Amino acid sequence: MAYCSAADVQALIKSITFGTDSPVTLDELEMYHIPAADAYIDARLRKYYSVPITDEEDLKLIKHISMNLAAAHALGVMLDTTEGKESDNPAVKRLKWALQMLDEIESGRLTLKTRRNEMAWSFGQTIYEERGQDKIEPQVTLDKEF
Repeated sequence: MAYCSAADVQALIKSITFGTDSPVTLDELEMYHIPAADAYIDARLRKYYSVPITDEEDLKLIKHISMNLAAAHALGVMLDTTEGKESDNPAVKRLKWALQMLDEIESGRLTLKTRRNEMAWSFGQTIYEERGQDKIEPQVTLDKEF
């Protein structure tokens, strides 16, 4: 099950219509851009959480991340990214926001209710402790000798 639909992405990008004659069609959104966004999300989060994400509250955020990643991917195809300033490019803005949210989740500053991948989470926390970085206390710990 995808985290978002082509209709969600279309609703997010009101200024562009994804039609049969546009550079990116609704079918391409469903078959390529959204699955690519979802696979990227799962790849980033599988180190810390059981994926795919299924908690209803978590899905609200994950849906928006997926929508923005898929939109950025589709807009990158549709827009000439050499025009204007990079910061004005809506694809870049959407991509940066989605990546920032994933960074926040990975770092533990933003937590999901979804069951954690216990082994990976403990390993990640051990690395933070060894490096002396600021961290969120782990909710799940395993013996370090393990």
